Amino acid sequence: MLPRLFFIAFILALTVASLTPGQDLPAITFNDKAAHFAAYFLLALNACALALPPRKLRSLLLGIVLYGIVIEACQGLLIPGRHASLLDALANTFGVIAAIAVYRYRKIRSLSL
Repeated sequence: MLPRLFFIAFILALTVASLTPGQDLPAITFNDKAAHFAAYFLLALNACALALPPRKLRSLLLGIVLYGIVIEACQGLLIPGRHASLLDALANTFGVIAAIAVYRYRKIRSLSL
């Protein structure tokens, strides 16, 4: 139950942060792409912790990738002071892919021990 609540809270916080108008955001003093990667890595890793059947987990992870793309499009089309970025969408996607790799590695290691 707790992993699901954390997943929902994380995605809600990510949505609010992603859809906040540009003038309301603090100045970014770090690598924006690293922040995108980290956010989607943590979101996908949390999804992996939900103990879903493999087919549902794959669907959820694909949904997270699509969510990242849609959020970027919404930033460009709907949010003042924000713009869509293909590089941000790629950083989001690579974060999900990295989380899948970590999850699979840990799963394989736990089976071999």
